[in-house]
Amino acid sequence: MRHVPSTSRTSQDPQTPLRTHFCEDEKDEETNKTQKAVLQIEDILFKDFYGTTSAKHDPQVGTLICSDTSVCKNIRAENIAVAPPSASTAEWVCTNMDEGLLDINCVAES
Repeated sequence: MRHVPSTSRTSQDPQTPLRTHFCEDEKDEETNKTQKAVLQIEDILFKDFYGTTSAKHDPQVGTLICSDTSVCKNIRAENIAVAPPSASTAEWVCTNMDEGLLDINCVAES
């Protein structure tokens, strides 16, 4: 998958407005850690996302997870203004992503 822009999204009260998992089995963490996905993605842009999430995962507002850095290339997030309802700093779980290309507050998966 290549050259996929996703731009100008506004939402109120979703659990995770931006959630991407590029793994073999989203629910099996051990498989994800040991087997990288066959699908390769690159040149993906998430841009101009706005809104407030639900309180369910507050302060976490979204996830960007890839099985391995070798299959996820040039994934970018720009001008992302999605906030949790508590007004805490928004947290994004970012795994195996080039965080230098992500204009979001990446945190480790808990």
